Amino acid sequence: MGKQEIKNAHDSFFKKLFSDKNTIKSFLTIALPEDLLNNIELEKIDIDPTGYVSEAMEGSFSDIVVKTRKVVNCEL
Repeated sequence: MGKQEIKNAHDSFFKKLFSDKNTIKSFLTIALPEDLLNNIELEKIDIDPTGYVSEAMEGSFSDIVVKTRKVVNCEL
């Protein structure tokens, strides 16, 4: 059996990883500073399937856009 070429393995890995809302919540909980984390609603996470990558880069990379809401009356 021949060696299969994996195209854009890094991009594909992260796209799959961050397509899961629980993974995104865990990542944001670890990565964001506490003052910012306290001002967003992690339960309102939505993954935006819209592509925002230029046509020139389309075959190489893709965006993952995660949306959420800020806590009412917060100072962001």
